[in-house]
Amino acid sequence: MTATMLATLLAIVVNAPAQGPGPERRDRDRCPRDVSAAFVQLNNTLRVLGDDIDRVSNERDRRKLRGDLTAAIRATERARNEACDSDDRHPHGPPVVIVPAPLPEPRMMSPAAFTEFLTTIKREHFDEGRTTVVMGAMAGDICITSDQAKAVIGLPAFTDGRMDVARLMLPRIVDVERSYLLSQAFVFDSDKKELAKLLPTAGTHPACQRPR
Repeated sequence: MTATMLATLLAIVVNAPAQGPGPERRDRDRCPRDVSAAFVQLNNTLRVLGDDIDRVSNERDRRKLRGDLTAAIRATERARNEACDSDDRHPHGPPVVIVPAPLPEPRMMSPAAFTEFLTTIKREHFDEGRTTVVMGAMAGDICITSDQAKAVIGLPAFTDGRMDVARLMLPRIVDVERSYLLSQAFVFDSDKKELAKLLPTAGTHPACQRPR
């Protein structure tokens, strides 16, 4: 669903007429039941969309759809405030709070897949090929732990490519608070200082951020 389609659905909700006895009206200090119900329905729809987006195979399309969904959620909250809020008087019940769809649980690399990953890296004869293997593994929505990243970066097979691999893997780390462990894979202080500059990128990939 594109942002345009979401905006159309939002417009329908905001302009939904009040149902029931009495003249149709929508005061800024009240939220009619039908409007409240419409916002709840829209919120539920957005949650379902969040799950559907995660099943889109193309990462670029998935990233754009996530952006559209975030924009739609924010627009929904603004519209609800315009339709329902002005003061503490709500004769039709408390205002509806639009809660953003929670982040999905990160999709972790399984122990078996990680063992195969390490084996594939070791079969390569040069750092360029090893780095290419890591790039391929990190191309989707797979996430890793700090221990897994440290194990890959610390492979004796790597010579000059450790920092490049660290750049690739840091955004996929879910346990950000332990990302400092990667420094143990480096020997020289200059490399450790360079790694320290990269640590703020740990866990920044959208698919690898833990639900809050």
